Amino acid sequence: MRRDTEEIKVQRLLNRARGGSGNNPFLNNNDVFEYSIEIEPKKLGQRILKVREHIAQEMSEDLKLVRAQNEEVVRHRVNKLVLGSEEADRASYRVHDFADFNIDLDFGHQHTPYRYQTYTKLTEMVTNIAIRRFKSEARILNKAKVISWLDNILAENEHLKGQELLMTIFEGTVTARARESTKKAKIDPHSITTQILSHREEAAEELTEYLKGVKGDNARLSMSILQSSLELEMDDAEAEEHRKKFGSL
Repeated sequence: MRRDTEEIKVQRLLNRARGGSGNNPFLNNNDVFEYSIEIEPKKLGQRILKVREHIAQEMSEDLKLVRAQNEEVVRHRVNKLVLGSEEADRASYRVHDFADFNIDLDFGHQHTPYRYQTYTKLTEMVTNIAIRRFKSEARILNKAKVISWLDNILAENEHLKGQELLMTIFEGTVTARARESTKKAKIDPHSITTQILSHREEAAEELTEYLKGVKGDNARLSMSILQSSLELEMDDAEAEEHRKKFGSL
């Protein structure tokens, strides 16, 4: 954004057939068409900041869906136990609804073009954070067998992400009890999954809090660029006086 406006030349091949068959390589027109375009880094940077803030707002909204996604994972598991796999899968649904992917922010449309892809990556990241936190806690509690069981599930289902992966963990096999007199099983997929779901909500809340700072970051960056531009127009004495009065951003 601090760079000056510059003009660049662009060359394009006309790539049109001179006549006859357009597929004849001997008749192709390889003449070059040249034109100039003006690049304004400041305007380009402002556009990027605008899109950055818009995407941050979308991500904050989409992170609210993590809880609904967690509830759907639990609902699917209950339906599977009560109604069977086929009926549970039929009743399953995704919690997002991004209808319009072809938009221009200047016209105020609701979604950026890749919102669904961003949402997918975002929920995958939240899930991965949750799994890492669960495993860290399990190590502290010396639950090596639980970690090993979970690692096996993850290795066997590398192709699954997000909600589908959580459903698979939920459906894992309960292992034999530690002792006949012990009611609690060694490995309890229900307990493991619910803890991971809880960590997902925590991670979503933390990311949402972080994204709140994007608007402020953009404003500070814009002010810094503005101040630099003003100081460039001043002589050294004026610039120093300006910094003393307003500080440096």
